[in-house]
Amino acid sequence: MEGASKPSSRQVPVLTVDKEYVAPGVVNGVMTFTIKIRNVGPTPLKVVPLTDTYEGVVGYVGAAPPEDSKALGVVRWVNLVERFGGTPLAPGAHFVVKTAFFLTTSTDHFSVTNTALVSGAEDIYGTPANEAWDSRARLTYSTSRPPGKRTRSSSAGLRRWRSTTTAST
Repeated sequence: MEGASKPSSRQVPVLTVDKEYVAPGVVNGVMTFTIKIRNVGPTPLKVVPLTDTYEGVVGYVGAAPPEDSKALGVVRWVNLVERFGGTPLAPGAHFVVKTAFFLTTSTDHFSVTNTALVSGAEDIYGTPANEAWDSRARLTYSTSRPPGKRTRSSSAGLRRWRSTTTAST
């Protein structure tokens, strides 16, 4: 940005990533995640790349905003700033990406791992931001009832998701 002065070396860009599994769970064989990337640093971010990896019994359906590339187990956005209109991500602001996956199994118990990673982000001065990732979300699907819990039943059986999330920034 013209006329803007570069911040001191103590003011480095910082972002966080928060990946969530969207309730109520699997709907018509599809599960949805939200990925929130927040600028918690002092300067606007002009480059925010995102990589979403997945493994397990799922296949990729799509995302909003749409990805730039996809391959088996990997979905990529080159720069979310461009996908969200081109205005740098201001301090305190965030982007939300929604991803959807379909189940590739009909078994009663399985696990899925899904991780969002932002690496290579930089601010308007070209200063690199930290690498951040979240939700090495390991989702375990089961039709069994946890001990001591009252549950509803249906003709398809009980379906519960347990999400364990580990976050690192």
